[in-house]
Amino acid sequence: MNSLSLKRVLIGFLLISGFIISVYFVAVKTPRYFVFTEESYGPYFWTRANWVLVHVVFGILALLIGPFQFIPAIQNNYLNVHRWMGRTYLISTMIGGIAGLYMASTSQINYTYQTGLTSLALIWMTAGTMAYIAIRNLNIKQHREWMIRSYVITFGFTVFRIMDELLVNAIPDQGDRLGMLSWICWAVPLLIAEVCIQSGKLRQASE
Repeated sequence: MNSLSLKRVLIGFLLISGFIISVYFVAVKTPRYFVFTEESYGPYFWTRANWVLVHVVFGILALLIGPFQFIPAIQNNYLNVHRWMGRTYLISTMIGGIAGLYMASTSQINYTYQTGLTSLALIWMTAGTMAYIAIRNLNIKQHREWMIRSYVITFGFTVFRIMDELLVNAIPDQGDRLGMLSWICWAVPLLIAEVCIQSGKLRQASE
């Protein structure tokens, strides 16, 4: 198996794994946000319930639509479907990112947590914008790479919630735990994705 095929298999595995975990996350963790009561949201989120709901709805759309943008059969045989799903995905990341910025700015956890979530929202919107600019300029390769980055960042919200549950005993201080995860949840997956994206280019440059 050559390096290009290996890279595609690895990226495909990561995307499929992310999608499966995301479906589980959506099914188990998000239904309470569709019950519009203070008891369901909790006091921390209830005062910002409208923004939370917007963030959750468009985050779910992005999580579930994203992987289908990388399926060659849809790209090649159903181009209009691919385009409309792509537009829906990018709009979802933009609206979800704006809601995320508001939620970060009104958070009262600590500054580390605020800056981590703010950075996550900004990078989420930036990656989607770059993907849109690339495809408008007919640069399909760059468009695909930025879409991969965008979906990895989208998946960061799932990583955050899963890691929060796993580390609750190891790091009992909520402020420390959430502050750390607000950076790790997107920076580490994005680094792994970037290594996968750039590995083939490094091999080509050395030949």
